[in-house]
Amino acid sequence: MMKYTNNYKQKIIICAAGILLVCAVLFVAKFAKRYDSGPSCLTRTIPVMGTIAEIKIYGEKEILQKAAESAFESIKRAEERFSIFGEGEAAKLNSAKLGEPFRCSDELWKIFLESRRFHSLSGGVFDVSIRPLMILWGFYRKREQIPSDEELKAALESAGFEKLKMDDAGRSIAFTREGMSVDFGGIVKGYAVDLAVKELERHGIKSGFVNIGGNIRCLDVPPPGKDFYVIGVRHPLKKNEICGTVKIKGRALATSGNYEKYVFLENKYITHIINPLNGIPVENMLSVTVIAPDAITADALSTSIFVGGKNLAEKIAKEIPGTEFLIIQGSEKGEYEIIKIGSSWNECGL
Repeated sequence: MMKYTNNYKQKIIICAAGILLVCAVLFVAKFAKRYDSGPSCLTRTIPVMGTIAEIKIYGEKEILQKAAESAFESIKRAEERFSIFGEGEAAKLNSAKLGEPFRCSDELWKIFLESRRFHSLSGGVFDVSIRPLMILWGFYRKREQIPSDEELKAALESAGFEKLKMDDAGRSIAFTREGMSVDFGGIVKGYAVDLAVKELERHGIKSGFVNIGGNIRCLDVPPPGKDFYVIGVRHPLKKNEICGTVKIKGRALATSGNYEKYVFLENKYITHIINPLNGIPVENMLSVTVIAPDAITADALSTSIFVGGKNLAEKIAKEIPGTEFLIIQGSEKGEYEIIKIGSSWNECGL
């Protein structure tokens, strides 16, 4: 049997410890390299359009900040242009004289073309010329009473997309009725989300999402380690709860709800979503959530289906591939019905 001196034993112990230390360093280095090679994540929010815009993106750390800043700038530019308050282009259009053509920028003209498309697709229940009715019901100017029949008739005379004079050759808009004006609230958030996504993609971002007040668009690549983006659908009766979830990627989602904006007139709860065909705020509809190929479509259709209901949703689902609908409606008896059109909806209940 070989005998070891104490000095030799110490050398063996030191050598073994050294080997273990080297192995440990190599393991940590390998793990750290694997960790560092994974995508970084950036989340930012800003107040905009009367709500909060959120961007969450994954990718190379060096480009995330620049991509997010560029996306937010596109959102803020859209807000400035399409706000009906201040000095933006939409506000200037609403101040145009009766019958006087207003030459639109390329961006404003694009919004009018999209608005015309959704107006036709929805059978007239999507209508950006609805502002006189919004004013009438007290959403811009406070009032205490429900409008009279005479007031309603007068406001309807000043509303109606078909009363806008669109000159396609000159790209101009002219109001043909006294008191006409527009409000892009049912479409511009979705449009801004699409602009922001385009900016992210321009910077090479492939994973993440943009959310402006519940108007969400997810990029094609899910978050690291996930197969989809899981989005909660807000409970229409309980503010801080969800009533279900949906899994999507590469698509957009938007919700219109009776809880978003409302007034009380004569002790009656009045939602801000008005049927432009009769001038009456929609009743017994709690919320509509739409999945669509892009955010502008989801935004416009959520408003349209809130007014048009199940029949319109079924029609549009056949005409626009990739659209799905979750409709939650009530009744005067306090009963609720959940209607799902499409296969993406998970369990949902009130």
